[in-house]
Formats: sequence, structure tokens, C-alpha cells
Amino acid sequence: MSAEGKVTSVELQKTINTAVGLLSGAERALSGADIEPLMTAEEVARYFRVGLQTVYNMSSSGTLPSVKIGGALRFRKSEIIAYNENRRHQAK
Repeated sequence: MSAEGKVTSVELQKTINTAVGLLSGAERALSGADIEPLMTAEEVARYFRVGLQTVYNMSSSGTLPSVKIGGALRFRKSEIIAYNENRRHQAK
């Protein structure tokens, strides 16, 4: 800041560059590139060919990892696939 309390053009440019960088990062995060696909309980039940209550039971017991988003139960697709792969390898 200058002696008169005004922002200099260099400081203004620095602030603008910082803001643009932050906005670019936020845009990338919101673009979906960093967001992992989620599955509903119904989708997980169809994937495993089990009843919906089985999915809820497995989730509440901690057998299937899940997250609650706004009160709705969701499952990370990568974790469901990994669980299924582990289950297949244990069955051999």
C-alpha cells in the first residue's frame, strides 16, 4: 500500500493473479474431474444381486463402506468394486 493508503498497481495485479488461481482451482474441482462416482443403495443391491435390506445391513455393520450425504446413504463406486474383488479372491 502506498503512503496515501492506496493500493499500488503491482499489489492489485498480485491480488488479481491470486484470485484467478483460486477460481481456476475451484473450477477444476467442480468440473467433476476430482469427484468420485457414488452409488445409491439400490444400485449396490443390483450390482451384488442382493436385497436392499442386505445392503443396509452390510452398511450399518461396517462390512460395506458408505457415506451419508444429506441423510442419504451413498457408496463410493471404487470401494464397492474393491470389496467385490476382495470377496472374489477370498472365495478361491
